[in-house]
Amino acid sequence: MIHGSCLCGGIRFEFTKPAGPFELCHCTRCRKVTGSAFFSGLHVLIEDFRLVEGHELITTYEAPIARTARLSRLLLQPMRLAGAESSR
Repeated sequence: MIHGSCLCGGIRFEFTKPAGPFELCHCTRCRKVTGSAFFSGLHVLIEDFRLVEGHELITTYEAPIARTARLSRLLLQPMRLAGAESSR
């Protein structure tokens, strides 16, 4: 089991295995939100994922001409938690 959280610890999650691939995104939006040259992300199948705590802290941001982003309401940290309704 792999455990993770947002920066403040308000949102906690776990997953059994990564589905891959590990990606680095260099788009302007990802560089801005991370304050670095790229955003790193790992894909996980929804059936292998469990949100442990902080569901109420996650909100949806519909970005123009981009994928839907799930964000921590406290830090605006990306949380790409997607169900069947997400766009990618």
